[in-house]
Amino acid sequence: MKLKLASIRDLSAHLEALERGQFFADQAHKTLFEIIRTDLLGMRQRLEDARAELRRLREELENAEDYEDLESIRAEIEAQKERVERLKCDSDELAKIATRVRQESEALKEKFSKEFKIAYVEIQDNVTNYKKYYEAPVADRPPVASQGEASQGVAGETKKHNLPDLPNKLEWVRIDQLDWSSMPKNIPFNHADKTSMTEMMETFSTRLLPIMRARGTIDPDYLVKLDRAAGIAAHEAHGNPRSLAFAWRCLISGNDLIVLDAPNQLTGKSTYDWTSGRHRSLIAKSLGWSHVPARVQSMKGSV
Repeated sequence: MKLKLASIRDLSAHLEALERGQFFADQAHKTLFEIIRTDLLGMRQRLEDARAELRRLREELENAEDYEDLESIRAEIEAQKERVERLKCDSDELAKIATRVRQESEALKEKFSKEFKIAYVEIQDNVTNYKKYYEAPVADRPPVASQGEASQGVAGETKKHNLPDLPNKLEWVRIDQLDWSSMPKNIPFNHADKTSMTEMMETFSTRLLPIMRARGTIDPDYLVKLDRAAGIAAHEAHGNPRSLAFAWRCLISGNDLIVLDAPNQLTGKSTYDWTSGRHRSLIAKSLGWSHVPARVQSMKGSV
């Protein structure tokens, strides 16, 4: 139950963060428009004031009688004309800038709105998938246990038909059918950190398997979007044990999957041996998984 609540709570937190993000983005958009509107109004008012002053000077020129007054007023009029022309040019330029900024802001708002909606719907789908997964009868859940058959998170059923179908010619192989006698004791983790690998496999069992069970066929781009909604950018996914896309590559679609040799009747060997994937299989066993996804190689005499 703790895993269920934590998973749904995390996803719900992402939904709230998206809602807050969209709210602040809308507020920033409105604030920007208000600043542009205020600047335009201020510029137009200064231009009107300058034109009004020019009209006043011209009226004063018409009523002036003294020669010195006439020359002084004419000089003020010329200066005011230049000021009006500068303000008009500034006003026109500001209007152009405001139009461009409005258009760019509207385009960004539309883009972000679409992204918010996509992420919001995808996370809602994920919440729904989690709820369906945890509310389903145990026999209908993926039979991979995180801590034995009684664990919370994923069920411990061992019936193979309860597992989601696998792509890429992979199949589920029971943990107890692997040749553990050939596994070296204290096998070193030279190429990957054991803690990170364990976290990646927990991501697979607790987050990715429910999605596979609920959706069936999965487009890897969908997992990239879910990662992005969870704050994991595509370029940061590789090697990130919390990434759904990375877990998918490590166990389902990558070039370095768990590869097993099938049991062989000619040699009397009744268990599966590893070509690759010993470390992941060892971690799966320690986590209480009942099956691992693997590519099985059939040799002459294989069962």
